[in-house]
Amino acid sequence: MKDITEMIAKYIKTHRIRLKKTQKDLAEESGVSLMTLRRAENGEVLSLETLVAILEVFGDLENLKLLFVINDQTPRSLLSQNDKHRKRVRKRKDEETKEWVWGDEIE
Repeated sequence: MKDITEMIAKYIKTHRIRLKKTQKDLAEESGVSLMTLRRAENGEVLSLETLVAILEVFGDLENLKLLFVINDQTPRSLLSQNDKHRKRVRKRKDEETKEWVWGDEIE
């Protein structure tokens, strides 16, 4: 996790400098406190809300959205025009299970 945090910190700092923004400017534009931004650039843990706010200022929010693209289509579902996406998973009832009847528990 430390590697990812360091990568994010480096990205924020280099992108901020590339855009010729001071830490104070970026903090104000993103609505993040200056101290929080400094912590983020130093590789300390930052919240998802902070990361989103900063990426929004950079215009890179679309890159974050790419992480959440779900491609759960199978070849069979691609052939089907009426493909319905699964919304829940249920266990199948065991065929050997018979319906419960009063008095069954006394044996």
